[in-house]
Amino acid sequence: MVRFVEQTIERDLPEELDYLRGYDRTKRLMQGVVDLPDQKLDLFIRLCNQNGGKLSAAKREGQFAMLTDNEIKRLEDAVREGFHPGPDDSE
Repeated sequence: MVRFVEQTIERDLPEELDYLRGYDRTKRLMQGVVDLPDQKLDLFIRLCNQNGGKLSAAKREGQFAMLTDNEIKRLEDAVREGFHPGPDDSE
């Protein structure tokens, strides 16, 4: 039991906090590109993360047809930057 608690504190919790910081950073960056409801932003992030940082053509047609090619590219860039900031961009 002690090892499980140690693993949670030393590995799992920091990983979860890093993910949440990245998620918040990503949403802020995305909101600077387009005005979408939180549910759409969350969906975009989830779909991009599931597809290696890119929105698939099928998901774009089905869920984000209202966005331009430029907006899609900027949102994909925001997802990558938000979860993997450069050394000067981390909080």
